[in-house]
Amino acid sequence: MEDKNKREGHSQRMGSLESDRQKQVIVNGEAERIQSKGDVGMNQGSKGLYIACPVCGGRISEEHLPNKESVIDDGIFYMIENDRIINSRMTIEHKFDHFYNEEEDCILSDPHALVSIIEAEFDGAGRCALFSVLEVYAASPGGTPLLSDHTR
Repeated sequence: MEDKNKREGHSQRMGSLESDRQKQVIVNGEAERIQSKGDVGMNQGSKGLYIACPVCGGRISEEHLPNKESVIDDGIFYMIENDRIINSRMTIEHKFDHFYNEEEDCILSDPHALVSIIEAEFDGAGRCALFSVLEVYAASPGGTPLLSDHTR
């Protein structure tokens, strides 16, 4: 019963992030785009979808945001090589750096750490069936804050 209450509390916190955006869903290894709720607010620019960096205001396009390959395939599954996550939905905090100035097509002189909140769901075969970046915010100077600290 306690787990159910925790999940409901988490869902309520994540519910406050709702917006009509697209989610990337992996179906039989192929990426598809579907309309869904909860994704980070993406803006449409002349060079495609992007978000504004919460630290410097610069553009971060989809190609520079965490993705299924970098977080799940190269990150989590690399660390748990002999295990699988099955029939599970989870929220992941993933720290990454904003290092590229897309407007000027160069490396930032002062890169900074960001944290993404990601929703991932795994099917019965252990494949990542859903991957969605819900939110991006500045990493705290002393390290990555816990989700519960950030959403209070």
